Amino acid sequence: MGTPIADYLMEKHLSGGSITKKLVQRISFLLGGQSPNPTELIRNLSIKEMHAFNQSNPNMENVYYQSFASTMNTAQDDLLYALTFKYLTRVAGENDGMIPLQNAVWGDRFEHIRAQKVFRMLL
Repeated sequence: MGTPIADYLMEKHLSGGSITKKLVQRISFLLGGQSPNPTELIRNLSIKEMHAFNQSNPNMENVYYQSFASTMNTAQDDLLYALTFKYLTRVAGENDGMIPLQNAVWGDRFEHIRAQKVFRMLL
C-alpha cells in the first residue's frame, strides 16, 4: 500500500531540479541507465500512487491472496535501513525499514515475522 519513505523523498528531495534528484539519476545511469526512470519508480511507491493502483487493480475472485511482513526491532538490526527505520517508526509504527507493517497486510491470510535478537559471545 505504499511507503511514507517515497512520499517523503518526493516531497523533500526529488522535486523539480533538486541536487538529490540529479544525484539519483546519475547513480542510476552508472548502474545501468535511466529506464525505468528512478524518480518515477519512487513516485510509484508513494501512498497516493499505490492507492490509485490498488483501486484500478482489484483482487480477483479466483485468486488466493496472502502476505507476509517482517519488522526490525531496532535501527541496529540493519544499518542500511537505520535512518528510514527511525523515520517510519516515528510516523507509522512498526516497520522493516521501508514499509510500515500495516501497509504490508493484504489478502485472506497475513503473517508477521518478528526479527529475533541473536546474541553471540566470542571467547
